[in-house]
Amino acid sequence: MGLTGTLTPRIGVLKNLTALSLQGNAITRNIPKELENLTNLGRLDLENNRLIGQIPSSLGNLNKLQLLTLSQNNLNVTIPESLGNLRSLINVILDSNDLSGEILGAIVQKGNRTSSSGQANKLKLSLQALN
Repeated sequence: MGLTGTLTPRIGVLKNLTALSLQGNAITRNIPKELENLTNLGRLDLENNRLIGQIPSSLGNLNKLQLLTLSQNNLNVTIPESLGNLRSLINVILDSNDLSGEILGAIVQKGNRTSSSGQANKLKLSLQALN
């Protein structure tokens, strides 16, 4: 482990950031909603940290996001419906959290989404959003 502490909301000022990969650290607390300001972000990898709370619904505004990896944390609320808005999303990895609820079909549909993982959570698949 390298980095410890929290992910500062000030990260939202890095508007030209295209990738944020902080996996395998000891980052704690919530994922800051200010990540929504990173509109050029294509890759968000916060795997294997100590993040808690919910996945911010504001991540659904990151239209260029292709990879979202939040596995191996302590996230413990439902997956926000807004993630279904991510049309560029290719890979979603959420395993080994304490997430519950439905995985929207828009997140896991084949086509422009090649894979998703929700292992070790309390999730069920909802295909209602598939067209």
